Amino acid sequence: MKRFDDSKITLLLLAFVVALVLSAGSAKADFTFGDPVNLRTVIPVLDPAYDFVDCLSYDGLEIYIDSVARPGGYGGQDLWVSMRASIDEDWDPPENLGPVVNGSNGDAYSSISADGLTLCFNSDRPGGYGKFDIWVTTRPTRNDPWGPPVNAGSKVNTASTDACPWISADGLELYFQSNRPGGYGAIDIYVTKRQTQDGPWGDPVNLGSLVNTAYNETEFSTSSDGLSLWLTSSRPDGYGGGDIWITRRRTRNDPWELAVNAGPKVNGSAVDCVPRISPDGNMLYFCSDRSGNWQNYEAPIIWRSDFTFGTPTNVGTPLNTSANDGTYSFSKDGLELFFASDRGRAPGDYDLYVLMRESVADPWSQPINLGPTINSSYYDSMPCISPDGLELFFNSQRPGGSGLVDLWVTTRTTKADAWTPPVNLGPVVNSSQWDQHPTISSDSLTLIFESYRPGGYGGVDLWVTTRASTHDAWTSPMNLGPTVNTPYDEWWPRLSPDDRLLFFTSPDRPGGFGKTDLWMTRRATTKDQWSVPVNVGPAVNTPAEEGAPSFSLDGSILYFASDRPGGLGGWDQWQVPIIPIVDFNGDGIVDMKDFSELGQHWGQDEPSVVDVGPMPWGDGRVDIQDIAALVEQWLTGF
Repeated sequence: MKRFDDSKITLLLLAFVVALVLSAGSAKADFTFGDPVNLRTVIPVLDPAYDFVDCLSYDGLEIYIDSVARPGGYGGQDLWVSMRASIDEDWDPPENLGPVVNGSNGDAYSSISADGLTLCFNSDRPGGYGKFDIWVTTRPTRNDPWGPPVNAGSKVNTASTDACPWISADGLELYFQSNRPGGYGAIDIYVTKRQTQDGPWGDPVNLGSLVNTAYNETEFSTSSDGLSLWLTSSRPDGYGGGDIWITRRRTRNDPWELAVNAGPKVNGSAVDCVPRISPDGNMLYFCSDRSGNWQNYEAPIIWRSDFTFGTPTNVGTPLNTSANDGTYSFSKDGLELFFASDRGRAPGDYDLYVLMRESVADPWSQPINLGPTINSSYYDSMPCISPDGLELFFNSQRPGGSGLVDLWVTTRTTKADAWTPPVNLGPVVNSSQWDQHPTISSDSLTLIFESYRPGGYGGVDLWVTTRASTHDAWTSPMNLGPTVNTPYDEWWPRLSPDDRLLFFTSPDRPGGFGKTDLWMTRRATTKDQWSVPVNVGPAVNTPAEEGAPSFSLDGSILYFASDRPGGLGGWDQWQVPIIPIVDFNGDGIVDMKDFSELGQHWGQDEPSVVDVGPMPWGDGRVDIQDIAALVEQWLTGF
């Protein structure tokens, strides 16, 4: 943050007072909707005379529907799937899941797990406990057919109607609707949980009076991060005969908050129901009879960001050369910059380098090779310096490891001392595959990296290992889970200086702009779960390749590697400003109305679009830091 002179401080304090005086009204949502369009115009193989959208697979290659009386079925209502070879291709005509899954009665409301191996649905087939029960079918791999359905059991199902199941991305929560006794209305939403994906379900729990009412709460889904639940309700304070409502929770361990109406962009005077959120969180699918008969619709979810990006520029010499240069890691004091380069070596055969300076106001020195103590005759790359400057993590193909590429660390006693010979992080952390691209947290106790090891959700996943102190050993790595990882590849992780953002690269994740793109996931605090990742957008990503993200110490600059035109070599380092968005009310003008908007959130300890300081993405609290960021941007207009 820039230093203010006395006149600017006076304006800041005046703005602060005005913001508190003018503050009134309710907080604005952090997203809005685009115009709903009939899904038949997007997926013409779906026939509104028969088909209702149930769910999309997390790889975007399957869309499950339940269909009433579609020719070729086995019962009154069957489960079908439409597939495509890639996200860039058209959907194939729906295929019936066959008599192994579908019965002679009604089978509907299917929900698929993130790994694509579990499908839940409701059915009134014989062998259940009530009129409708929840059933589960599984398959060994995505290429195998679904197996015979199994009843979810008496812990979940009752003599009442239990239906419309929705399984969480990690497979540990199962939501469903039921008219069993003990609820708040005719039909309520319940959840049952389990400890492992193959463990037993626990006792169902009613979601409570903040979600359920004396009316009907039905036909729902959760976002892939498990932090929002979208439902249909017949409560009278909506826009039509049935509306779509949204409830949220701070973490997976917190209770659901008061449900709010999704608003008139989605809800109308008709019945709008069965909300389904795309795995990337950017599209709402729903059913409506607004046209006079039931149709499927989709509406884009447009997220409001608290920051944007400026124009990327090439970092230039001496950092970039005609070789491949990339992957920055700044020391916490800003006096050392570590990076990898294949300058002077065969292309792709990297060494580690450092630049130094006397103060943050001085220019960088020429790059210095870290020498034979650190670098080997093998591939050494992706450095990450610890906050205390005494540990340097990197990956290497050198002998003595556990796999094809391993994580290593070199240490020094003080910053004035030489680096010691690198030590392999060992078989607890490293696997027999590729383990690389480490990024360490601000307390030096958490290390996130990419790995090709089995047990993930895609070819390459992001994993995390922790330690109790810097003197303790690293624990066995855990997968970051299906909210972050997908059936595609996730590479090159990098934590922000405050550990609240995680940038990474993906070459094939749906929704990208080029060969490899930068993506971002965030969390409110370091104790919260990571949110659904979003593409950082075309201001940074191009049709070329972008990767190896890193941050300046104050979070105001994003550095990344790219082979886009305009560079000095194959892969160059680029930089782009991260600019807080202070037009909080979205009217295109930064003025006193935005101070008023900030005042409405004053003192809140929760995520908000007005939380823009001291980092451009905020710090989880609306306070004087946000006033300072707003004033700084406001004064640029004078």
